[in-house]
Amino acid sequence: MRTMAILLTMLAPAVLVCADAPAPASDELAEASAGGVPLAGYPTEDPQDTTQLVVRRVWTGPGVDRLGTPTPDGRFLTFTDWSTGDLAVRDMASGEIRHLTDQGAAGHGSTDVSVVSPDGKRVAYSWYEGWTFELQIVGLDGTDLRVPFRREDENTYLGPYSWSPDGKEILASMETEGRRQLALMSTEDGAIRVLKEFSGRFPVEAGFSPDGRFVVYDLEVDPETAQRDIFLLPLDGGRETRLVEHPADDFLLGWVPDSDYVLFSSDRMGTPGAWVVEVVDGKPTEEPILVKPDFWRAYPMGFTEDGAFYYGIQIGKRSVYLATLDLETGELLSPPTPMESRQTGSVFWPMWSPDGRYLSYLRGNGSSNRQTIVIRSKETGETREIRPEFSRLSATRWSPDGRDWLIMGRGSGKVPGLNRMDVRTGETEPLRMSQGDTVCCFWYDWAPEGKAIYYKVDRRTESWLATLDLESGTERVLFKVDRPLWIPIWNAVSPDGTELAFWLYDLEERTGRLLVIPTTVSAGEVEPREILSFQ
Repeated sequence: MRTMAILLTMLAPAVLVCADAPAPASDELAEASAGGVPLAGYPTEDPQDTTQLVVRRVWTGPGVDRLGTPTPDGRFLTFTDWSTGDLAVRDMASGEIRHLTDQGAAGHGSTDVSVVSPDGKRVAYSWYEGWTFELQIVGLDGTDLRVPFRREDENTYLGPYSWSPDGKEILASMETEGRRQLALMSTEDGAIRVLKEFSGRFPVEAGFSPDGRFVVYDLEVDPETAQRDIFLLPLDGGRETRLVEHPADDFLLGWVPDSDYVLFSSDRMGTPGAWVVEVVDGKPTEEPILVKPDFWRAYPMGFTEDGAFYYGIQIGKRSVYLATLDLETGELLSPPTPMESRQTGSVFWPMWSPDGRYLSYLRGNGSSNRQTIVIRSKETGETREIRPEFSRLSATRWSPDGRDWLIMGRGSGKVPGLNRMDVRTGETEPLRMSQGDTVCCFWYDWAPEGKAIYYKVDRRTESWLATLDLESGTERVLFKVDRPLWIPIWNAVSPDGTELAFWLYDLEERTGRLLVIPTTVSAGEVEPREILSFQ
């Protein structure tokens, strides 16, 4: 009987939660409340004596999406139906779902982030098809679709955060030619006014003050720890000020409607909690106040006009399990057991060493882009940890001799790239780094003898598969294709290293092909051999 150890990964679904403004006190509500000050209104002199915050679950299970916002009256919630890519709304009372677009169902792209206008009559959302991005606006009834912003001649993304109180502008994150910006877009003609340019990650959240005089946002201030602070920028041309400055990780949740209070998340007490800070004339007037402890993995979705705050939570953790499989019958011979019995973060990207004696995987959590590489002995269960000096790691690929890994991550210069890491010492050597709009490498693997590597490189106008000779440093392109043909990340080197199999998708024709090319040729010398095609 042949047996094999197999690995399973699992990620629990998301949940949408609503934190309501205070309700009349009762024993039942008191037991269910989370403590702190009301979100609608302002703290009293003794915030601990105020009516407690009521938190209730409003949507859970398959189909939950955290990239939308509630309507001002709280009746509907916008979201992306990822089964089609279309923009949809959910009736929060009945659970009924209605599509506002049918472009995704027709195979013409997908919705991303969506935000509802202050009057509750329109929805602005980012739409992408291939490498073309648009910001579209549609009525809540699905009519009057407009496209005030469209860009296909350069590498640009525009994602909406919030409408201005008068509904004339949209605050958005924008990336163009590698530059990241916070910008205002006119809802009438799509005219762009850049407010700020920054080098780190996009803000988690950004929004307007209720009077429209300021925009508030969080920004990464320490790329090594991904720690954020919260900033305020006057729209009349004044200087940016730091509203919340603390060694903890602070990110914006939103400006409480019709108030002087900004709601934000912070782990300054050891675990994430929701806090408020009072702002008068663009300046904080007092120390922040805790309104809800244990605010783990919350993603802001916005307020209703009565002060209820909606947020999404990714419940559970990504885990790796080990089980034994009978290869002849397909039956499990042992129940799946987790790699870590007391898991403190998500565990992902498991990979066996070539001799099968060790398992490597990454461990991380939702509050940091830092991951730890864990090496586990199959025989003893003992583990060893390596904490690399770079962040946002991808899968470790063991070298054929088991001495090195290929791993993708961002170094101190924040540029993603492919690195070789010594399994024993953790020392790293950059092999192929991204440059400008050229991104390397979403797929990568070793040649069987370990003297070369293969990888995929992407640019807005083209993608290619290449090999790098590790002794000479010479790169050779094996296959190159122009968009809208697209090479996905699922590729494989043959066991003898003589061929490379890869998928090729035509996004316009909506066809896919499984192709094979020799690893000894250069792009254009031979035509790939087709193994399979499908519509």
